[in-house]
Amino acid sequence: MFERETYIQRNLATFRTGAALSVLALAWAASSLPAKVLACVATGTTSLLVLVAVGFFIHRTRRFYLSSLPGPPSTSFLAGSELEYYHEEAAVVSMKWTKLYGPALKFKAALWGERLIVSDPRALNHITNTNAANYDRPAFGRALVMRLVGPGIVWAVKQTHQRHRKVLMPMYNGKHLRTALSIFQHYADALAEKWRSKLAGDGCGQLHVNMHREVTAAALDVLFTFSYDQNMGTIQDPGQKLAVAFRDLFISAFGQQTAYSIMVREILERVPHRVLRWVEAVTPNRQVQSSRASFEVAQEQAVKMIQERRKLRKAWSESTGTGRKDVLDALIESVENEPTLAGTPEGTAELVAQVATMAQAGQETTGSTTAFIIWELCNHPEWQTRLRNEIREMLSSKGHGQLDATDYDAMPVLQAVVRESLRYHPVCPKVDRAPYENDIIPLSEPVYLPDGSSVDSIQIAAGTVIHVDIASYNRRPDFFGADADVWNPARWLPGGTVSDAARPGVVGGMFTFIDGPRSCLGWKFAVLELSVIITAIIGEFECELEPGRNVIRGFGGVMGPLADHDWSGWNLPCIVKPAQEF
Repeated sequence: MFERETYIQRNLATFRTGAALSVLALAWAASSLPAKVLACVATGTTSLLVLVAVGFFIHRTRRFYLSSLPGPPSTSFLAGSELEYYHEEAAVVSMKWTKLYGPALKFKAALWGERLIVSDPRALNHITNTNAANYDRPAFGRALVMRLVGPGIVWAVKQTHQRHRKVLMPMYNGKHLRTALSIFQHYADALAEKWRSKLAGDGCGQLHVNMHREVTAAALDVLFTFSYDQNMGTIQDPGQKLAVAFRDLFISAFGQQTAYSIMVREILERVPHRVLRWVEAVTPNRQVQSSRASFEVAQEQAVKMIQERRKLRKAWSESTGTGRKDVLDALIESVENEPTLAGTPEGTAELVAQVATMAQAGQETTGSTTAFIIWELCNHPEWQTRLRNEIREMLSSKGHGQLDATDYDAMPVLQAVVRESLRYHPVCPKVDRAPYENDIIPLSEPVYLPDGSSVDSIQIAAGTVIHVDIASYNRRPDFFGADADVWNPARWLPGGTVSDAARPGVVGGMFTFIDGPRSCLGWKFAVLELSVIITAIIGEFECELEPGRNVIRGFGGVMGPLADHDWSGWNLPCIVKPAQEF
């Protein structure tokens, strides 16, 4: 009941149905009609299909209002400009196009569709705030999320999404955030202790590590302990089954786009779900098989945790009348208190999906962001030294005891480094939205059309796919300074270049955590966790990149560090050494 078909999907389905019936008719005719008659029938049918296709194309062009907008020329008759858009290095092309054509542009998608790319602040505020009820994840995107992680909060829309958010938001804020601090510190110290032990054991004075894997393991341990009271031990054993499944899920599903994969995706997006499930079950495609296997491992772990917690909750209820209250308890209660879900397979499916979704989304985004922070500190050793000195001064002032939340906030260089990395490396460089109904999107600045005229708003038809371009928005020079295209934490320090003008974004006027009712509900949790992990690592260790390695920002559902064009997994190859004393 939550699915919706866009205009283009409905008409393409009709056209393809007609084409299939025509093929069947030709097959019947081939077996029973004379050759001359058959040739006439084939010619007539082909002509009819061509006319229908042309008519559909013209009608679609008139119905969809993007054709007049500026944008890059199509580079492929079938794939449009999508292959260029999904360049190996994340967000490079969208930022280039935005500089060339402005903060509202169109590009040709596969199978002759059109997509809108937007980084205009007023437009983004309209889509995510003032008219947010009319916008949601496109239907095909929700179908993909359903196949990967099930009917959790990322998949949900409207009332279901509101219910999920109401349950989860308090768990990552307020008093629960204060509880999380000690968990952050515990696992940050566990990671540091692991490196200390290895450095002491091998005697060579340095370690070669995949930094992304190391910090993502810490993030996964944090999430499972805080949310589900489960000690996964991933820091000590990053190769365990669940860690590998989570680590590979997104990059297996979305990584390394090719012309073939883009075309297959566009076709499969319009295939009925039951048929699609059968296709996926028998396909030899490595990405599909790997994604499905990863989800099955995550689902198996979620089911196990839910069953165990329900037994404990029953025992607590019988013995004390009260139970504990973490994220897993809140999720179980939300299903049990919903009459339409309690005791149903749908309720169980939602619960399993919520557990898997929260764990996967949290560890993937935090791990990649932490890796990007360390990458930049490796590229800018002067900032690494400056940050280390600040951390050590703070620790010294506290008698080398544990810091509290206000201590992390009181380190301006730390906060500047974290914020600049969140701005410069948004791990979700874009999110997709589509309107339920036709809409007019206002713009903060006019868009100049190819004919020389300009518009201050965009008419958009229901179902049109919009790429909310977070990467380009976060590099607007009017908000972040003339040097917005470089990583420079000084912009966040007193006298920096960050504008205080009102604009959308939940922190620092950047769009990394989006905004509105679909903003990241755990952004405060994430910022504090990043601060704690970076403090533990940089305060004690010196990090540098392995020489001769080529690292770029790859895109596989989220953005991550990609070393030497190797798509087998995210990798930030680093050398870790004990840092020199003051």
